[in-house]
Amino acid sequence: MSRLTKMNTLLGSLLGDKKSHPEKLLIDHLRSVAEFAQALAQNQNLDVDQNLLAAIALTHDLGKVHEKFQKLLDGIGAGINHAKPFAWFTYSITEDILAAEIVCRHHTGLRNLDDFITDWANDHEGNKVMKDLLPDWPFMLSDDSFVDLQLYLYFTLKYEIGIDHWFCTRLLYSLLIAADRMEAIGITSLPNKEVPAFSQPKLPSRSETIDTWRQTIKEICLEKAKEIEKAGVYTLTLPTGAGKTLTGLAIAHEWAKRFAVNSIIYCLPFISIVEQTASVAKEVFGFANVQEDHSLAYGKQQDEEATNYSKEAAAWNKMSTMFRY
Repeated sequence: MSRLTKMNTLLGSLLGDKKSHPEKLLIDHLRSVAEFAQALAQNQNLDVDQNLLAAIALTHDLGKVHEKFQKLLDGIGAGINHAKPFAWFTYSITEDILAAEIVCRHHTGLRNLDDFITDWANDHEGNKVMKDLLPDWPFMLSDDSFVDLQLYLYFTLKYEIGIDHWFCTRLLYSLLIAADRMEAIGITSLPNKEVPAFSQPKLPSRSETIDTWRQTIKEICLEKAKEIEKAGVYTLTLPTGAGKTLTGLAIAHEWAKRFAVNSIIYCLPFISIVEQTASVAKEVFGFANVQEDHSLAYGKQQDEEATNYSKEAAAWNKMSTMFRY
């Protein structure tokens, strides 16, 4: 029996009647978040380690068994930080310090590498925390495991971490946060959506030479994009005026179809640029298929959203608002 399977089997007896929210048992919350996170990954056809994702989700709120947090749910006291140092539970199951960091920071934000390494390498309270919180926790750490962790942090991870580590960590972090919030606010199912067809907008002509140049660049980039065989981090570098927005959307659409994902997320630094790009995307994919997210976007949709009063719609509207801060 794997550690994950054994832990999942024991969780009910370990947690008893402890709660995660005023009207919700902690065991129910943890298992629901794990199921939701895995469903999100499958819905978007994301290539993630499902066992690692489940372990992260099942341990992310174990710190809530603390007496101070349980009293907080009854309106007594100020509570306690239940993410750190209780992420040691995650590490004891996964032996993956990046997974533990995801749990440690699931209410804040991921740290830069030096701060993350320094914090974990100097924290020797893992066993004490776990014994104090859940005395029957079956996966305590040996003294050697702490030394091994320090060596790994300072002499391996520090020099070998790469873009793939970053990409995987961000992906797991995103799935945990999304599933945690969705489960907490009452979302019960995922929308059955597909990426819409790509409709090339009619652009104003500048000159025959420039139009030909832009079309040639787009075709070259699309041909290069077809050589990509797996998800990853890639760059598109073109001069101003070459049509990066449309070329980027065309590549994203090609990959979305090929890799069977259900959405495209286009991130930009300034509201004015977001609005400009969103208007292009709406021409390409259709107005109803583009969700524009920034601090001024919510007001644009309030009147439209107010016409739908269903419980599920209200939960989704709340979810969208939470992600707009």
